[in-house]
Amino acid sequence: MAASETPRKGPGKHDAGLGADPPLQKPALRLAIPVWSAVWVILAGVSLALAYRHLEPPPEIPLFQAILVVAVICLFAAVMPGLMLLVRQNREIWSLVCVALLVVGSSAGIHAGGISWQAGIAAVVFGSLTLYFARQLFGALQQGEQARFERHWGGLGGALQGWRVTRPAIYLTSTLIFGALLGAILLADRVLQARTADAGKTPAA
Repeated sequence: MAASETPRKGPGKHDAGLGADPPLQKPALRLAIPVWSAVWVILAGVSLALAYRHLEPPPEIPLFQAILVVAVICLFAAVMPGLMLLVRQNREIWSLVCVALLVVGSSAGIHAGGISWQAGIAAVVFGSLTLYFARQLFGALQQGEQARFERHWGGLGGALQGWRVTRPAIYLTSTLIFGALLGAILLADRVLQARTADAGKTPAA
């Protein structure tokens, strides 16, 4: 009697292998990478401009700061593919590196007198939170999840029970909120320092 053969199942959706890396070709992920890169470039440019605002450019080069920002953007775009590959392979290490850069940058800004120590501490805290939620968002998008806000009709007058928010949506919202708070704190600190300096220069009546 011939031994019965167990039919082999075809490759399923989740049979890519234990060590397989999710592809970086999903539309949501392709959109998230350039948007997040642009946000970080803008935040870095604004932070540098605010921290070293007292260093006035030479009068013969009025667009010095604009040229510097463009150069930073071009450099970032040039190293972006290799950087993303390194981030995927060593995500934990690069998270620590980014936090260390936040600490060093804030310390340099405080030492140069560009920002106050309160703003420096806030920059490290909110910058670290922004990095954390951005990292979580990147990982969720790699796993195929999507950022969605869904409403289930038929709830009690559209109460909270009628809403469903996906994990990537929470991570995206948190990233934008903490990033905006970081920029607002640095901007408010610079405005406060400028007003204090102007008040000190005003001669007493």
